This record gives sequence, structure tokens and C-alpha cells, in this order.
Amino acid sequence: MPDEQAAAGERDLGEAVDVIDLVDERDEEAGGEPVASGQGGVWEASSREGFGPLERTRRARVTPPSEHPWVVRTADTTIMPAKHRLRSSLPLLRMYSARQVQLRYRQSILGLAWTVVQPVAIMAIYGFIFSAFLEVDGGGLPYLSMAWTGLTIWMFVQAALQMGTVSLQNDSWLLGRVWFPREIIPLAPVVAGLIDLLAAAAILIVIVIVQGVGISIHAVSLVLPLLVLVVWGAAISVFCATVTIFLRDMATIVGLGLRLLFIATPVMYPEKAVPEHLRWINAVNPFGAVVTNTRASLLSHVWPNWELLGFHLVIGSAFLAGALWYLRSVERRMVDVA
Repeated sequence: MPDEQAAAGERDLGEAVDVIDLVDERDEEAGGEPVASGQGGVWEASSREGFGPLERTRRARVTPPSEHPWVVRTADTTIMPAKHRLRSSLPLLRMYSARQVQLRYRQSILGLAWTVVQPVAIMAIYGFIFSAFLEVDGGGLPYLSMAWTGLTIWMFVQAALQMGTVSLQNDSWLLGRVWFPREIIPLAPVVAGLIDLLAAAAILIVIVIVQGVGISIHAVSLVLPLLVLVVWGAAISVFCATVTIFLRDMATIVGLGLRLLFIATPVMYPEKAVPEHLRWINAVNPFGAVVTNTRASLLSHVWPNWELLGFHLVIGSAFLAGALWYLRSVERRMVDVA
């Protein structure tokens, strides 16, 4: 069964990006049929579908593996310029992220509606606790708008980091079969999470309008908090996914860290509810800064703290560059331990 699952996953990736690696034969469970064959630069790929009397063979002409711009032979990876590697990664990242979205909601009854159901469930539980027992209000803002803004951001952070941390481990079977930029795998959950973020943001806009908060020109500054959010999500995802290959405890550590971070980040409560001497925690927390400044621009109709967001963007970009460098430096060892 593992060989069949690996072969099926390999076919999915090949169909998604129209790339087929130079492999002589399929595993025995797949029928031993050649993956690709060709002469004189003309290649034909084939794959089987169904079984028994319903079995059929699909064939398609593809770019020769050695000539495809998205495929880099393993021997060339050490001398591959970073600019070329980035350029060749973008199309594959787009395709792999779309595949992540399809796999997430495949055979799901609610599908994309889970992006609304999950924050509603969290708000029902934590909102009741914070408002009924801790007497937390919206800090001068409608509580529903204030809390939904925090949950919209937090659901993206939680999904991106949880799925990104175990992404290389879950797709470890692919690492030894075909070479491609490994950072594609942990970055895909971050890109795919933007779909859920946009869906939740659409609901947020409706809530803001219904509650009479309105939208002002200050909303254009939301681009900067969004950029900080994505950069830090990508940096942590790449770093943790790489470490998880060698240290499986990292997935548990990230899960525990997310629980603590949820409490430390003003998701369900305003920053004003935090004592003055503890607000520095929110300032050094990039996700806390994103939540606070998003509320400032969208709900309070003021400009965000440009200096704080700029600081987190610079540090996050450096962290992301370091995480990518670390992944690239150990990618040859991943196959041995995955």
C-alpha cells in the first residue's frame, strides 16, 4: 500500500505541474508500465486509471524532463543561482498550493464553509468565557467586529503553521523520487491559507458594515499587516518543517506553542485589556502587532504603527531568508532521514 500511495501521489504531482521525472519503470503494483518514453526530444507519458474492465490508459505529450524549466537535475542544485531557483519555483508553488486546497476540502460536506464554522465555534466558546466571566468588552469597538478581526488572522496563522510544520514529513516519500525546490512544500500551506483568509475577511467586511463601523480610507494600509503576516507565517513554516524532518518533536512543540500564543495574542480581547507593563509582549509578537494594527486601520479608522510593522517586516524577511538558506543547506540529507 505505501508504494501504491507514493505512485498515486507522484502521478498527481506530475499532472498538476506537467512534469514527469526520468524514471524507467513504475512500481510493480502499478503494472510495470513505463512512466515516460521518447526519442529525438519527443516524449510520451502514460498512466493507468480504474481497474479491471474499466481500466484505461491516458497518454499525453510532455516536455522532456531534462529540458523542462521547472525541473532541475539533482547534480545542478548546488550551483543553481537563487534568482533562477526562485523563478522556477513560482509556477510549481502555484500548482502545488492549488492541490493543497483541493486535498483539504476533498470529500468534505461543508468544504470552504469550514472557514466560517471554525471561527464561529471558537467565538461562541471563548467569547462567552471572556465576556461573561472575565467581563472583557470590545475596548470601545463592537465586540463581534473586534473578535472576528482577531480570529480571521489567527485561523490563518494556526492552519499555516500546523500544516506547514508537518508538510515535509508528510510528503517525505516524494523527496527521494523527483528533485524540485523543497521549499515549495512548506510554503504551499501558507499560500493555500490565503484562500481561507480571504473568505473569512469577506465575512468580516459584512460584519463591520452591519454593525455600523464602516470602512474608511485607512483600510488601504491593511496591505502592510497582511505582508507581515504572510512573511512571518512562511518563515516559521519553512524553518519548522525543515527541523521536523530531523526532530519529530517539533510538531508537538509547535502545537503547544500555538496554544500559548493564542492566549498571549489579543485575538479575543482588545490590547487595552492588557496591563501597561505587559504590553511589550504584544509589541514583540509579530502576530499580535498584525492583529492590533489591523483593528486600528479597519475598525478605529486610524493609521497603523508604521515603525512597528516595518520592524517586524524586516526581521521576518531576514528570518525567512535564513530559513530558506537552512533548508537548502540540508536538503540533500533529508532523503536519508525522512
